Amino acid sequence: GRCNLVWAYAKLNVLHRDLFQSAGDAVVGMDTLDNFRPEDLSNMVWAFAAAHIEHSGLFRKVGDEIGRRDLTSFNPQELTIIVSAYASANVQHLGLFQSIGDDIVSLDNLRSIDPRGIHNIVGAYATVNIQHPALFERIGNDMVARQYLKYFNLQTLSNIVWAYAT
Repeated sequence: GRCNLVWAYAKLNVLHRDLFQSAGDAVVGMDTLDNFRPEDLSNMVWAFAAAHIEHSGLFRKVGDEIGRRDLTSFNPQELTIIVSAYASANVQHLGLFQSIGDDIVSLDNLRSIDPRGIHNIVGAYATVNIQHPALFERIGNDMVARQYLKYFNLQTLSNIVWAYAT
């Protein structure tokens, strides 16, 4: 309910601060987020980031929730959206980024993450200045092995180099 509502407002670029604040406060006030699917969590943080609505309590609560879950229930797109949303909102949640980075490193292969997702992931970590050397090593090796660099335009390549340099 709430996730889809704020997602729709953000998708339509309709800014209703009171609605977002109320939805965020409701989520923060919940005892548990067990009923939230991975898609709900990713949509919620994406909506707040896309609408440029600050709600540190919401990002903390959702980040804590994702950090405690088994991330195999999340698909790569949801994980990419989540780290991108936190970066866009300039929210540094070390536990969340550590959990997601560890999950990506543990994957048998990274084929389920497309070049754009790879770009967004490394950019998100660099934006919020969270170091995860094993993640960057794994992604770098995968980009070289799969010859991903040929799929990127000059701007995207520059962004990736910046992320690795940060």
